[in-house]
Amino acid sequence: MSTPIATVLSVSGQVWARDADGNLRSLRPGDVLMEGEELITGDNGHVQLDLADSAPVVIGPEQAVAMSAELDAQAPVPDDEASVLDDDLETLLTAIDEGEGDLLDTLDATAAGLGSGGGGGGGHSFVELARISLDSDSPVFNYDAASLNDAQAARFTGEAQVNAAPTVTDDVLQGLEDSVLSGNVLDNDSDPEGDTLTVVSFTVGGDSYSAGDVAVLDGVGTLILEADGRYTFTPDADWNGQVPPIGYTVSDGLLDSAGNLTLTVTAVNDAPDTANDALTTAEDTALTIDPATLLANDSDVDGDTLTITSVSGAVNGEVVLNADGSITFTPAADYNGDASFTYTVSDGQGGTATSTATIAVTPVNDAPVAVDDALTTAEDTALTIDPATLLANDSDVDGDTLTITSVSGAVNGEVVLNADGSITFTPAA
Repeated sequence: MSTPIATVLSVSGQVWARDADGNLRSLRPGDVLMEGEELITGDNGHVQLDLADSAPVVIGPEQAVAMSAELDAQAPVPDDEASVLDDDLETLLTAIDEGEGDLLDTLDATAAGLGSGGGGGGGHSFVELARISLDSDSPVFNYDAASLNDAQAARFTGEAQVNAAPTVTDDVLQGLEDSVLSGNVLDNDSDPEGDTLTVVSFTVGGDSYSAGDVAVLDGVGTLILEADGRYTFTPDADWNGQVPPIGYTVSDGLLDSAGNLTLTVTAVNDAPDTANDALTTAEDTALTIDPATLLANDSDVDGDTLTITSVSGAVNGEVVLNADGSITFTPAADYNGDASFTYTVSDGQGGTATSTATIAVTPVNDAPVAVDDALTTAEDTALTIDPATLLANDSDVDGDTLTITSVSGAVNGEVVLNADGSITFTPAA
């Protein structure tokens, strides 16, 4: 069974007890420290202990003290021995440390019997020091009369096992534009005692976050840094550059260390962004297009200069890319309606995009096609002709209804367009 070594009288700041298995418990007034445990104080921690056979002691910040019976540095003094118990203690200890002069000169003479300066055996004219210095492997405490709650303050001056802060190495990662960057900041960090490390907080561009928070960086992207060190940075679309400075804090449960994470997004060429175009030309009329007309609604996020490198896929017509960069579209003969062709845009950096130009071919009236006719009549006999007879072999590409509007140029006779639309030809007599 473990032996109680000390009782906690008061605590300020962070103070723990760690057992042989490495488990930590926070200490509060009234807690008992057992043999085999280790007392640990944080960078702002103070604890006042009541040792079984000694006056209370105070342990200051950043100490690690093993709990053992050897801590009881003030064992009871036998009746046949005496030691200094008055205010001359500090003077006496200083003389011992310096090793100069006669120790008896530092003490007042006493009367017979045990006096305030100490004396044993009765009636001596000098002070008998039963114990001045002892060899011991125990920790050494220097006592001062001024301390917490008027108890004796103890400063641990022996060799103590002090917890070391984590060793943190800065992290650097590069990635490509429009790609997620991820990793673990703890992969290259360590702890001298082998303690488990966690990320407790991080900062981005001066703003503070707790581990696990999502940092939204306007116009840049989002960053998540988890307690286990995993991080994910998702850049905004088409963004590239260096992410604002990232710092993070790593803890081993007792002490913290700081590190930095540098993320850089490398630019990649983006293809042009093209939009379809709408144009108009008249039937049977070729359309020559300035390339700037087709490129006016196209863009490139990288700011590269765009050019048209090819045309193809003409529908209801023909398309040609001219030497000067212009494009000529010729509708099919007598066609009206929608026609189209495709064109390819290049940014000069390897990025291309294809778009479609649609041409509305507006109709124009086409003249009828008339074909000569051959008829017969007897001498001195007038011939009346139905207009349908003459129009039977005539046509109109637009499908319009044809009519005969005039007659003329009679040879070897006379011709008349009658009111009812018929034609009368009278041969010469």
